[in-house]
Amino acid sequence: MMEPVTASLRKIIPLVVFLAGLIFISVVYLQFNHDLKKEVVKTSIQLVQHKMESLQRSINNALSESNWDKAEKELLAITYDASITELFLVSKSGQIILANKLSLKNSRYNDQQVQLYYKNNVMKPVIKNINDKEIIAIYPVSSPLKGGEFRSQIYGILYLKYNLKSINAQYQSILYRNIWILFVLMILMFIGISIALHLFVVHPIEFLTSVIRQQRKPDAPVSIELKGKGEIAILASEFNKREQLICRQFEQIKENEALLQRAQEMTHVGIYKRELHSIEMIWSDEIYRILELNKNTIKTTYNTYKDCIHPSDRNRYSSLQSSLISKPSPYQIEYRIVRPDKSIRFIREQGEIKEVPEKNQLNLVSVIQDVTEQEQAKNFIERSSAVIFRWKAEENWPVDFVTRNISQFGYTRQDFISNQIKYNNIIHPEDRDRVSQEVSRYSKENKDHFIQEYRIITHDGEIRWVDDRTTIERNASGEVLFYIGIILDISHTKQIENEYQALGAVVSNSFNEVYIFDKESLQFTYINDSAEKNIGYSLNEMMHMTPIDITPEITAEQFLSLIKPLEDKSEKEIVLETIYRRKNSTDYLVEVHLQLMTYKEREQYIATILDINDDRLKHGNHIIADNEIL
Repeated sequence: MMEPVTASLRKIIPLVVFLAGLIFISVVYLQFNHDLKKEVVKTSIQLVQHKMESLQRSINNALSESNWDKAEKELLAITYDASITELFLVSKSGQIILANKLSLKNSRYNDQQVQLYYKNNVMKPVIKNINDKEIIAIYPVSSPLKGGEFRSQIYGILYLKYNLKSINAQYQSILYRNIWILFVLMILMFIGISIALHLFVVHPIEFLTSVIRQQRKPDAPVSIELKGKGEIAILASEFNKREQLICRQFEQIKENEALLQRAQEMTHVGIYKRELHSIEMIWSDEIYRILELNKNTIKTTYNTYKDCIHPSDRNRYSSLQSSLISKPSPYQIEYRIVRPDKSIRFIREQGEIKEVPEKNQLNLVSVIQDVTEQEQAKNFIERSSAVIFRWKAEENWPVDFVTRNISQFGYTRQDFISNQIKYNNIIHPEDRDRVSQEVSRYSKENKDHFIQEYRIITHDGEIRWVDDRTTIERNASGEVLFYIGIILDISHTKQIENEYQALGAVVSNSFNEVYIFDKESLQFTYINDSAEKNIGYSLNEMMHMTPIDITPEITAEQFLSLIKPLEDKSEKEIVLETIYRRKNSTDYLVEVHLQLMTYKEREQYIATILDINDDRLKHGNHIIADNEIL
């Protein structure tokens, strides 16, 4: 696990500061030491030069007076300086005449440089620095002539050896003191920098990190308040802006996900993703609903999904999935699934392969749709007698689409789609102009649908009546593009209708009274002209009445008991005699023939009435005549 940045800063920054301090002190020490040595040498040379010039004058004066004691005193007077290790006056022959050490007096000094100095009769002083450890000074001494002038010949040489060790030691102590001061300052600086880094860098970063790491809802932005204009404050400000942006984007994503989820639910569409060389799958929520599986208990694997596929379709699905590894390409397949309750659903799947080169993967992204309702509708249409057409808005209405059940008229889909047959050509010649004019009128009137009835000619030459219910499809400008119609064969209905019309004419013109009343409400729905004339009520009046209203001798309970054999189908017809009462309150004797039949697509009672009042009267007259004869 990676170490937090702030922990690393706590370790690295003090170390960096400490090492920087050491490097700084080392550089300062080396520079000071170098400068100090130069300064020591320079100062010492100046001091030696001053001493030697003063001594040279003193010795010259003493020699001019031939006062050797004085000369010796002058020489010994400057040897109080402990740094002067050797100081003597040597003659041209190498004899040491005067010296600061008794051991050197009257001894010989055979230095090659001194001999060379004499040989060249050098009158100028020489001062040399020997490795920054000691200074050698050689000054010529000559006795003056009368008149104060000096001889041109060297009388002797003042030789001085000046040791720099003690002076270096003094300056080193000063250097060490300064270094200690610098070290203390460095420690203080180190502490100050550490505190400043903690307050202005580490602490803000820790605070920023803690805020970022804390668990929070993505839709609840966190604001970091850091004062100042430094980089951390700018970083916090940018973080706040990013938080607001992330929240807005999260809200947008939530809205998009909700819309996508709703769209999937409405269209019964689910999405799954799978790496082709793996059995692991990722399902959208709608797939669980389509398969009716519990999201919390099921494992989303290829085998789980494959087991849901109908056994008859499973091998075909598996073969397709296997072929995608060698030939990755878009595909479409339809199959069935079996739900846990054994119900079967129809699925249409469409997928494509997404290559991920950096992972060397082939990812399958597939969309599945539950098309059970569409499939059932399709099968229903194929099995039904209703034929669906889509005609182009062109001359003779060429067919753009037609369902397979057009075969009920003897034609194939290809006959119309290939334009071998145009729809206008199968319309009965007697109806063709009328149909064309009606379509033209409806289109111009900007209607969006209309209904027509006309005859068509089948492939075998048979004439069929059809009910055509058409919807007009227009573009944005209102121009007609297509006509979409549902054609229903109503030949049988037309035949029944014609039969009913013929029967109605017969019934209407019959001399017998005919009454029709509803099975449930018992209210009259029809009476013929003979009934209307005899009973005295109009059809509109009778539609608010029942048979009980015109039969005064029969109660409601008696009438229901009377028609019960017809309801339970134990009798097909009931014949009875009763009295009908006219609107004018006169009564007449009738013979009723009552049947329960299907009329106008519902069960109704049909009563045929014979007025037997005149027959009874004639029969009575015959009896009277016979009695009179007797």
